[in-house]
Amino acid sequence: MALAMSVRRVAGKLSTRLLAIAVATAGLSLLILSAAWIFYNAYNASLREWHVFALAVIFAAIATGLAGFALAELLFGATLEKKVKDRTAELSTSNDQLRETIAELQAATLQAEAASKAKSDLLANMSHELRTPLNAIIGFSDLMKSETLGPIGKTYVDYAADINFSGTHLLDIINDILDVARHESGKMELKEEVVEVEAVINEARRLIAPQASQGEVELTCRAPASALPPLLCDRVRLRQMLLNILSNAVKFTGPGGSVEIAAELTDGLQLIVKDSGVGIKPEDIARIMTPFGQVDSAYARHHQGTGLGLMLTKALVECHGGRLSLISVPGVGTTVRLSFPAERVVRSHAGAAGGGVSS
Repeated sequence: MALAMSVRRVAGKLSTRLLAIAVATAGLSLLILSAAWIFYNAYNASLREWHVFALAVIFAAIATGLAGFALAELLFGATLEKKVKDRTAELSTSNDQLRETIAELQAATLQAEAASKAKSDLLANMSHELRTPLNAIIGFSDLMKSETLGPIGKTYVDYAADINFSGTHLLDIINDILDVARHESGKMELKEEVVEVEAVINEARRLIAPQASQGEVELTCRAPASALPPLLCDRVRLRQMLLNILSNAVKFTGPGGSVEIAAELTDGLQLIVKDSGVGIKPEDIARIMTPFGQVDSAYARHHQGTGLGLMLTKALVECHGGRLSLISVPGVGTTVRLSFPAERVVRSHAGAAGGGVSS
């Protein structure tokens, strides 16, 4: 289509030039031939040789062609100049429109960033207001279910246990949402210390063991080849990352399945959680890494969750300078790796000098 339009434009330009040349040539030829004929009749006595007349006609034709070409160039030049001016005006208008569009996009981006910041600030500032009443509900319900102040009867103890469980679950969700808001607003802070990794792994294993036992999932820990060195990190956040991954692994592994925790010392330190669960489709992996992202499956809909666990774990490990990687095969299982950089692995001077791993 574009080629055809270009050919038509070129043909139109050539037609205009050829028409102008033809008209100019015909008019001037008639004028000069008439003058030559008059000249021949007037001076017949001196122009008796026919070739002299022919030479005059040739010169007249050449002059006519040159004049016609000059006239055509003059007409075409005027037309081309007009087209250039029109095209320049069109480009100027397009540039103005483009500048307006860019300005509108920049304004929309600033508005979106301001709205996102306002949302994150609101959630972060609501931490005290949300958690204070929940802590009170959890504390009083815990007193009631333990009958610290005296017996209240089994029915009310069960009610208090349900209130305590619901309050604790809601508090965990609020904490996750607030952590995401802190991360998005750049307010996530780490309380770094030298941490014994094996101790944190054992803590997470003990905390997740009841969930694994209830789901009839075997929970194992593969011992490293040598003692693991300490890690410079936030102890609470490290345990939180492990619990998030272990909870997902146990949740999506059916009865009779297994979940394994392992640690490997490479250039840095890797914490690995491998399960034999339902697995994740390749096209769903990117979705579950986003806030509130969940796999849309019948199995997933039977389990509670906000879809913040993996996204928050990814944010926390990146705050430590590391990364989260996930490999999954539907029907086979999922492997999640938390990789911490070498500069966070604390080695003793003796261990570093000997090239080994110190405990």
